Amino acid sequence: MLAAGVLLGGGATYLVMAGSGDNPAAARESSKSSSKNKQKQKEASKPGALSPEDASRELASWREGGSEEEYDHFLKLVSRAAEWSAESTLAQAMQIENPYKRREALGRLFNYWIGSDQEAALEAIEEIDNIALQRDLYRGALKWLSTDDPVAAITLLKAKNNLHDHELWTRSYASWARRDREAAVGNLLEIEHSGMRRYVLKSVAQKLAETNLAQAIEWAGTLDEENAGIALQGVLTQAAESNPATVASYLEKVPEGRARTELIGRAADEWAESDPDAAMLWAETLTGREREHALGEIAETVLETDPDRALGIVDLIPGSSGRA
Repeated sequence: MLAAGVLLGGGATYLVMAGSGDNPAAARESSKSSSKNKQKQKEASKPGALSPEDASRELASWREGGSEEEYDHFLKLVSRAAEWSAESTLAQAMQIENPYKRREALGRLFNYWIGSDQEAALEAIEEIDNIALQRDLYRGALKWLSTDDPVAAITLLKAKNNLHDHELWTRSYASWARRDREAAVGNLLEIEHSGMRRYVLKSVAQKLAETNLAQAIEWAGTLDEENAGIALQGVLTQAAESNPATVASYLEKVPEGRARTELIGRAADEWAESDPDAAMLWAETLTGREREHALGEIAETVLETDPDRALGIVDLIPGSSGRA
């Protein structure tokens, strides 16, 4: 009954007795707790509202097989009862025979539990025998952790070999990098799987560029040559949408390959939207397939507004038959 202890032991009365009048910190905690209690009283006064203990009692008597409306009520009971006893709520949710409804109910439970008692919640997930269900619950927990405790999320991702979820890795490292970029990137570069490491580095760089493009470019330049190229590629992928001219300025530092070609195409497309003349001048500074790819993207972009010019651009591509 750990959650019950938290509710009963964290009240304003206890904090006032601890000497809040003489202790400013205790006074602040008392004020916070008092506000929480007022909110709980407000919620409890709403029609149909249940206390966590009452929700837990009602949940224990619930039987599967009712209408969808009754099931929606059950999900609300799960969320509320978890505040009273997450362990007993887990036992009740695991009895649901319908696998889809069971997964949804467990998701509701762990959305609360991971925030109130992270260690106990992760231990409970680890004890679930159904591997697919366990993996889904881990992913749900990691979505919360990636924002609230990214270091814990990354530790869990590294420990679970079956959680190769690129989005979760990226979210966790990006969240950490916003708080402590040096520590986050240092840890990121230690990822053993090279493909995952490159993907996450590029994605994190892209997210950092969303906040401050100039700082992201400067940061990428502080990495070793190989990783600097990967990071810069991510930064410029973001820049291509808002500042394609930046791509032209830093392109030479991006390693050759398919990713670089795709970056050129994106920049050419965006640049042609705002300034097709400048985009053409840049495209003509490129060579080989990169030039052809840029010209093709520019032609496609200007086609709707100037079909004749688009055909003329296509004619500049070797082997094309734009006017055929």
